Amino acid sequence: MALASVSISFSLSTLLLTSAPFQTSEYKLQGDLRGSKGPVSTVTLTNNLSMVLIGGDDGHVHVYSTKDLSSLQTLYNKMWGKVTTLTCLTINAAGNKVDMTELWVIPPMADAISASLKFFGAGSQNILLTKIENGKILCIDAQTSNQLWQKHLTSAIGHAALSPGKDLLFTHNLTQGHFQLHQFPGTPAKAIPGITSTQHRIIQGVFAEEGKIIVCSSNHGMVYMVDMATQEILQKLSGSGLMQVIAVAKHEDEYDMIVGGSSLGGFEVYMWVKEVHSSDSLSSLLMCSYAA
Repeated sequence: MALASVSISFSLSTLLLTSAPFQTSEYKLQGDLRGSKGPVSTVTLTNNLSMVLIGGDDGHVHVYSTKDLSSLQTLYNKMWGKVTTLTCLTINAAGNKVDMTELWVIPPMADAISASLKFFGAGSQNILLTKIENGKILCIDAQTSNQLWQKHLTSAIGHAALSPGKDLLFTHNLTQGHFQLHQFPGTPAKAIPGITSTQHRIIQGVFAEEGKIIVCSSNHGMVYMVDMATQEILQKLSGSGLMQVIAVAKHEDEYDMIVGGSSLGGFEVYMWVKEVHSSDSLSSLLMCSYAA
C-alpha cells in the first residue's frame, strides 16, 4: 500500500493512514462489442466517455455504453459508405441519444483517398487530413473546410496520429509496413522497431497516457503498447484477426481506456481498461493507558 501521509495524534490516541490511488501496471479486457455486420473502420469515444461510437463497412454507426457495454442506438445513412467523401457534422449528445447536423461536405478527391482525420490547434479549429496514395498531409479549417497548408511525406500513409503536445506525428508507413515518428508536421521519420505488418494493410497507432505510450494495432490480432521513451513493447493485448482501428481515452475517474476493432471474422470490438485502485483510508483507534 502506497502511503500518501501519516498522521499521529497522541491526545486522541489515534493513528490515521491514508493511501494514494495507484494504477495497475497492465490493461485488462473489459469485454467485447458485437453488432457490426462488416469490417470495423472507425472507433471514437464521446467527450464524457460514456459512449463509444463504432462505424464500419456495413454503413451503420453503432453506439454502445462504456459502463456496461450495452447497445444504445444504431445510426444509419446510405451515403456514409462513400469513403472518398469528407463530411463534417456537429454532434449533440444528450442522454443516450445522438443528434447530428451537417456542417459541410468535401466531394470525392481525384488524387487519393483520405486515410485519417485529427482535430488540432486552438479550440480544435483545424483538421489534419492525411491521404493514402500520395503521402500528402493537409491542414483544413474545421469551420469552412478551406485548406490552410499542405505537406508531403516520402511514402504512402496508412494512418496518422498527433501527440498530445502536437509536436510529434505518428504514421503507419503503408509502403514498408512499419510505424514511424516525425517532428510535426514534417520529416525526417524514425521507425518504431518490433511492430511490422506483413501485408499492405492499413493499421492504426495512437498516443495514450498523456503521450507516454503509443498503442499500435496489427494485422495478426494483437495490440501493442510501446513506451515512448525507450520504444520497448510494454504489453501485448489479444484481439482477433486484423486489428485495424484503435481509440484511446482517459476517463474522469482516472482510468485509461483502449478500444480496438477487427476487420475480419466476427468484426468484434474489444475494450481494455487500466483501472485506478484506491485503497480505503485505514483508521485505527489505539486505546492507551499510562501508569502514573
